[in-house]
Amino acid sequence: MILNKFISTNYKRLKEIAFNISRKSNIHEDLLHDSIISLLESGKTFESEQDAEYYLIRVMYLSVNSKTSPFYKKEIAWVKNRSELNTLKLHEVEPSTSVRELNENLDILVTRLNKFERMVFEQYIFTDFDYSELSFHTGIPVDYLYITVKNCKTKLRNYVLRKK
Repeated sequence: MILNKFISTNYKRLKEIAFNISRKSNIHEDLLHDSIISLLESGKTFESEQDAEYYLIRVMYLSVNSKTSPFYKKEIAWVKNRSELNTLKLHEVEPSTSVRELNENLDILVTRLNKFERMVFEQYIFTDFDYSELSFHTGIPVDYLYITVKNCKTKLRNYVLRKK
């Protein structure tokens, strides 16, 4: 309760702190929101608003400066890698196969899946796939459908990578 009250009364100041911690970049709001969510999910209780402020600032600081934090990996490392990739002068590669050939190859790879996987994956690809709807009609649990689609994608990716 103290954290909610503290955030609602000091939100503007917290945004400024996040702006300074993020070194004046445009990710300060994402940093603040990610830090607030982390604190709320931790379930930590605070004795006073000063404790809440201390921990929130600490979480923001560690999120930006620790290379192992999820926020760093998601926001900062991604932007760095993306900018480095943009600076490289990559040659555009002409596609060597037509769309029709790619579709035929994908059809062949899909036939390698077993019958159940093929049925679920085709539903996933060709219809407005909704796990809960398909689960209701087939009686298969949603978790199992999700795992099946994920496994199908992995198998197809492995088939394609082995071909190259």
